[in-house]
Amino acid sequence: MTIAAMVYYQQTAANWALGLSGLLLAVTSAVIAWLIVLTIRAASRGQICVPE
Repeated sequence: MTIAAMVYYQQTAANWALGLSGLLLAVTSAVIAWLIVLTIRAASRGQICVPE
């Protein structure tokens, strides 16, 4: 969706598409950052790659 909004803005210069792409990029970046935090936290606790 983010890339589609950016391409749409590039082809049409619709200002709402620029705002939407910025919002979607921010949300995507926040989700990735949160997943990195959770992964580092789990790794520091030794909860990754443990036998069942």
